[in-house]
Amino acid sequence: MIRRSLWLLLLITAALALAPVRSVVGQSPVQVGVVVQEGADSVATYCVTLTEPEPTGYDALVATGLPIVAAISAQGLGVCQIGDTGCPASNCFCQCQGATCNYWAYAYLRDGAWLTSNVGAGARQVSHGDVEGWRWGPGDPPPLFSFAQICTEGAPPSSVAEPEAPDRPTVPPGRQAAFVAIAIAVGAGGLAIAASANKRS
Repeated sequence: MIRRSLWLLLLITAALALAPVRSVVGQSPVQVGVVVQEGADSVATYCVTLTEPEPTGYDALVATGLPIVAAISAQGLGVCQIGDTGCPASNCFCQCQGATCNYWAYAYLRDGAWLTSNVGAGARQVSHGDVEGWRWGPGDPPPLFSFAQICTEGAPPSSVAEPEAPDRPTVPPGRQAAFVAIAIAVGAGGLAIAASANKRS
């Protein structure tokens, strides 16, 4: 009877170890407009959707798919290059060595006007309907575009529903193996205890 109960415990533990783990996703996606001006005649707009919690201006820039070079300094995260324009990470302000200074200026739209952010893009959290601006030059913002001009007008994206259970376990293979090993060890230990008890009896 004891052995049968221990085998049942072993089977239940193994089943729990291999059961798919479903993550509950309740974060509403955030849609943001991004304006990037590399040169006088090179202005592009992007409508990006961010699903990570507490997305930042840097997350919105990365979501455009443009090649980005960034560097971390005492002032925070700095964007050195977007596309083919800018400086290497080793010298993020390579064109600010003399009287003139060209760099990637970061701004955000508020009440129909560009505002210069007093924190870096990596520290400023964005919300649905925001517009972010980047311009290479002495610090001026890019041309003004509203969110409605960049993204399709309409209601904010609906919340992401909890996904259907996958066909296979979503637990990382290494963790599955660890769980199974623990289950087997527990079962084996229980069987050993039962065998010892039977011998004594």
